Amino acid sequence: MPTYQAGSRATRNVADTVPYSERRTFDKTDKMIWKERANARLLSILTKRMPRGVVKSSEFKTFEVGYGVHKGLIKGWASSANSAITATNVEFSITDSTGNVNAVDFLRIGDVINITDNQTGQSNGSASLMGENLEITAVSGKVITAIRGGDIDDTGTRITANSAKELFFTIQAPARHEGSSVGDAKTYASEGELNYTQIVEFPWAVTGTEQAEEHYATSNPMAEEARKARMNAMRYLERTAFFGERKARFVGSKRKRYTGGAAWFIGGYVHYDNANPQSYTSWSTTADMVTGTAAALSQVWKVGDVQSSDNWSIDKFYQYSSKNFAYGSTTKWLFAGSGFMQAHQRLFREYLRLSQNDSIYSFEVLSMRTSFGTYKIVYDPELDDSQRGNDAFCIDLPNMNFVHLRGRDLEVQKNVQAKGDDELKDRLFGEIGFKINFHLSHSWITGLTNI
Repeated sequence: MPTYQAGSRATRNVADTVPYSERRTFDKTDKMIWKERANARLLSILTKRMPRGVVKSSEFKTFEVGYGVHKGLIKGWASSANSAITATNVEFSITDSTGNVNAVDFLRIGDVINITDNQTGQSNGSASLMGENLEITAVSGKVITAIRGGDIDDTGTRITANSAKELFFTIQAPARHEGSSVGDAKTYASEGELNYTQIVEFPWAVTGTEQAEEHYATSNPMAEEARKARMNAMRYLERTAFFGERKARFVGSKRKRYTGGAAWFIGGYVHYDNANPQSYTSWSTTADMVTGTAAALSQVWKVGDVQSSDNWSIDKFYQYSSKNFAYGSTTKWLFAGSGFMQAHQRLFREYLRLSQNDSIYSFEVLSMRTSFGTYKIVYDPELDDSQRGNDAFCIDLPNMNFVHLRGRDLEVQKNVQAKGDDELKDRLFGEIGFKINFHLSHSWITGLTNI
């Protein structure tokens, strides 16, 4: 017998009845809203603008050769490296500009060096504007013997310095006399960079039941899961491109390798291999790229409070740019977090232009031209998500490649589930890495505060 109730039907359940709330139809869309954004911007540009690299080994090396020693430091010499430079002495103590390499390693008889004028530590104030040229006649260890002037009518003022005062010099072209013999050859070794490939895997799966059922917004749950996996894979690879650390360890008896990214490389960590370490200068207050006073500087500019013009100004950014474009390409890509973008655009809003020729990307590319080189500026959300929103990485694209081990490029491998499992499982799998060359062509801006 039916159950009756007084008044209109309620949505609540009365014993032994089915309320209207359980019989309603729901408006369900057959379209899935994908909350994607244009992530992985460094990775996108690397793969679209630069050829994908192939390496033949899980440990891949590159070699580079730069300039030899072409400048240095000079002191007086009288059986002591701390003697004064007088107007008459002809023996000097010489090292390269880092204070490490002795004269005999990079100077030859006949070389001409120029001591520039008006240096700190120079004791005479009346030297000529061009400084003083010395011609080397003998080299032994860190000591050189030199001709001062060199002309029989030499009357020029000679540079002098107090005891223990180092003066800076540069090397000019050598001078040879008529009928001279071939001089000594000086050479120097190449330097190497080492990185590893990293085995990466991004699997996805659905049960047999889920694949067979009908669903709103998808006719193929496996395809939906594949898209989710690719979205996340790009983000994870992008973060590795920035913050991967090159290292290796054993899992049981099997080797596990991690590829190094931009921060590891630019930050000045040890390169090549343990037997032949090649260490670049890491950041310190005295080795800051812009404000440092050390002989060897890092490729990192740690800015500080951007409300202070001593830290952050157009002049400071141009000072950075003069060093940033000293090596590598004249066009470089600046990948920045939102905090950096705000601080930068406050300074340079009138100088920024959209790059119309970069419409192949699904994100904006700003262009800023300086007298030192051109920046392509890209906001990268992954820096925000990695708590690096106030940072920017300046990458010289020809010196960074996304690579894979031969025959191990990223690809979808289907049906990798165990035999007999009631599921479908695929994965995106590969062995990849980042080949980053020419340390001095990249840089890292960090430490912006009070934005």
